[in-house]
Amino acid sequence: MSISADFEQTVRGIVADVVGEDVEDVSLESNFFHDLGGESIDVLDLGFHLEKRLGVRANFQQMLAPDRWEFDTDGQLTAASIRRLRDEFPHVELPADLQSIDLREIFTVAFIVETAHRAATIPDSRQRA
Repeated sequence: MSISADFEQTVRGIVADVVGEDVEDVSLESNFFHDLGGESIDVLDLGFHLEKRLGVRANFQQMLAPDRWEFDTDGQLTAASIRRLRDEFPHVELPADLQSIDLREIFTVAFIVETAHRAATIPDSRQRA
């Protein structure tokens, strides 16, 4: 199912509000942490606003919880965790040969929009857990 421009714009607006940016400065490619300056507490706020404004329960804080994943000595996800990430979040586009990644690297506005959309359209979506 395609994501409507209105849904995308609404989520971008929520992200902008959470990080204190103008919506025009929040692109789908923007990384929540690196580009927009989001912090861990903002992830909780993001989830609250998505639920309040859209009725969407996308538990990003649980997704980012370090105890859910295995990390290597450099703080990157291990190959086993990357496989699990692909299973749980199939809409995340990761290179096929990816061996490790910082979990925050995938947390783009596009990821947030897609995850919120999946949570809104798939009642038993894993993102709602």
